[in-house]
Amino acid sequence: MMKKLLGQILIEKGYIDDEKLNVALDKQKQTDQRLGQVLLAMRLITSEQMVDAMQEQGYKRINILEEEPDWNLMHNVDEKFMRTNRILPYKLENQVLQVVTHDPLNYQVLDYLEKLFGALKVEPLLGTEDEIIRTIDKVFVTYTNELNVDEIKTTNTEEDNYDEDIELAEGPLVEFIDEIIHRAITQKASDIHIEPQTGENTRVRFRVDGELSENTSVSRSWHKQIISRIKIMAKLDISKKLEPQDGQITMKHNSGKVDIRVSTLPTLSGEKVVLRIIDKSTSLFDIAHLGFAPEHLSIVENELKKKQGIILITGPTGSGKTTTLYSMLTKLNKPNLNISTIEDPVELPLVGINQVQVNKKIGFAEALRSLLRQDPDVIMLGEIRDLETAKTAINSSLTGHLFLSTIHTNDAIGVISRMINMGVEPYLLADALKIIISQRLVRKVCPKCKKPDEEGLRLAKKMFPTEFENTEVIYKGKGCPYCSNLGSVGRMGLYEIFIPDEEIAYMVSHNMIEEIRESKKIIPIIQDAINKVKDGSIAFTELIEKMMY
Repeated sequence: MMKKLLGQILIEKGYIDDEKLNVALDKQKQTDQRLGQVLLAMRLITSEQMVDAMQEQGYKRINILEEEPDWNLMHNVDEKFMRTNRILPYKLENQVLQVVTHDPLNYQVLDYLEKLFGALKVEPLLGTEDEIIRTIDKVFVTYTNELNVDEIKTTNTEEDNYDEDIELAEGPLVEFIDEIIHRAITQKASDIHIEPQTGENTRVRFRVDGELSENTSVSRSWHKQIISRIKIMAKLDISKKLEPQDGQITMKHNSGKVDIRVSTLPTLSGEKVVLRIIDKSTSLFDIAHLGFAPEHLSIVENELKKKQGIILITGPTGSGKTTTLYSMLTKLNKPNLNISTIEDPVELPLVGINQVQVNKKIGFAEALRSLLRQDPDVIMLGEIRDLETAKTAINSSLTGHLFLSTIHTNDAIGVISRMINMGVEPYLLADALKIIISQRLVRKVCPKCKKPDEEGLRLAKKMFPTEFENTEVIYKGKGCPYCSNLGSVGRMGLYEIFIPDEEIAYMVSHNMIEEIRESKKIIPIIQDAINKVKDGSIAFTELIEKMMY
């Protein structure tokens, strides 16, 4: 029986459509690569999706993270070769070499390993890129900890005073840092934390879907060299250890470029570095994909059509406010509009939009005053922080400008009291406000391993008897290779939408905050969370963790 074509399988599974397949096939003709590699390079599918599809072609799947490969075999293969080709030897029995790979059609690599081990046959087993890299890491970290620090060019053996001129550093140190960054990008991490510990190790943690977890560790004897190397990459001053610094790195990853913001901070144990990853190839801001309920999305899109007024986004740090603003700007971005932003810092360059980054010489208020002389139609301000900025924003939104910004409060109604407490005149605020959006981020249930959550449903019915009275099933993630055994993949927003009508505007103009709260003209954000639990988008534990505070 003839095997199904990979493209056909991917379409049947809903991973791509005919249009994306045709684009990839055209690219394949230009590059002479295999279709799967083209689709991966173009970010049209993930490694997990390709492995899932290739199982349909008869290849055997293995989760190498749950198995025990022959470490002696791995030590006989060049580490860079394994990382580059995303392949590792698993077992050698009766002259049959089993290897774990995400690309079983890479015959050149398979032939090389066959000859290297003198095997009669190579049997490829399917594994994702992430699983393979994390398995190699188990060996790699041990190797790194055993490296002799003297291999790095230093002129002083005193750890606190060594010569930090290591711009020509090569070998394990450079490879370690590059691999950490590429691994974080592959795992879709938003941040990398490199932290000196009071013991003998430096800890490396990744933040994935909002959750920090330890990825690896390395000997403390390497810590200062690692920090210095990152500072050089970010064009920072390596001699300054006792003051914070900020910089930026641009790296190539697969077929795209990734911007990395670097922040250093002195701690009691040494300098800590956090790298914020901004992957341009995956940063697509589509407001329809943020998690708005259909009725909420319709309201927001309608408000964006208006020519003037102020739209405010509120929520705690890390709740996705900037992403929501960028999605709105993307929706508004038309050739007939002059759109400008004032940010600290600029998160991501947007084509067709004028972006201003504040600095020591120009702050939010001064930048906003200058911008208003540039004939803007739409203005996005990263955050309203003080009275001067707030007043300028309110006045500009009343004089023919659509104004978008964020402000830190606990909920949507809290925005009103915060602005009034800043000193904004209530009657001006009442006229200017068009919509307030309060939001949080929650993790989505993994679609590959979701299963009914009977215990969660019992608890939901107990805590919210009315809302879950007729609900028969809710879901949670069991944990699988696709989600790295977390039970969740990606995040979505929870939203509270508040549109002041005439009655509310009257209450705002008279500073009647308690009356606004009692009016019940706003659906609380927890209701959106309940709806997303009921439709299977998020687990009940997410509602408890994110909303009960």
